[in-house]
Amino acid sequence: MRHHNENYPAIWSPTQDPRRMYRYELDQSYPAPSRCSFDGDPGDGTATDGDSTGTINGYFEWDTEGVDLTTRWVRGMDLRSLTTTLGLRVPPDSCTMDLTIRRAQQFHTLAGETVEFTVRDIAGGMRLAQQGSAIADASGLLTLPAIALSRHPARGVVQMGITWPGAGAARAALFDVSGRQVRLLWSGVARAATETLSLDTATLPPGLYLIGAEAGGRRVSKRMVVLR
Repeated sequence: MRHHNENYPAIWSPTQDPRRMYRYELDQSYPAPSRCSFDGDPGDGTATDGDSTGTINGYFEWDTEGVDLTTRWVRGMDLRSLTTTLGLRVPPDSCTMDLTIRRAQQFHTLAGETVEFTVRDIAGGMRLAQQGSAIADASGLLTLPAIALSRHPARGVVQMGITWPGAGAARAALFDVSGRQVRLLWSGVARAATETLSLDTATLPPGLYLIGAEAGGRRVSKRMVVLR
């Protein structure tokens, strides 16, 4: 965050839940965004140039669990709101950004290799939203260009599919951005690899929440935005 005026610490503190940093693991790939269409303007380094407050790639959100195989890579992605002392900074309903696959475990591409990709709308029943091709760079990194993302807020009763990251005793809960548990969604022995849970958002204040699931000593999380 750049210091363009004396008020910026009061706006941006506190920041997001620090537990988000621990999603990055050596044995897990993730999508790295760049060139987001509504990034803020950092300016040229002088206090009078650029946006007073803003973020670069800050609205981007991704699921910790996905598919990373030799022939296929899948990850759920969305847009999130950012918490400030003045309230939520809500992103536009849609944007475009480039996405680079980082720390791939099995999905490896050769320098110059062309890869076909598709983007599907999870909230729209896996409707095909976009398709195209990308060429891996000289080091084999693959960047998917101009990926279109849309924000999908939750309203009313939401049905959620939880894929447990391990076996045995399982637990799922809803947290706010400060890390405080808002609601316990499930506790017990997982009945199947995937559990469908219901969440009534009618009594939840609007804002950003995290759904955390734990089983077999491993944790995963997904984000959810509640609107009225």
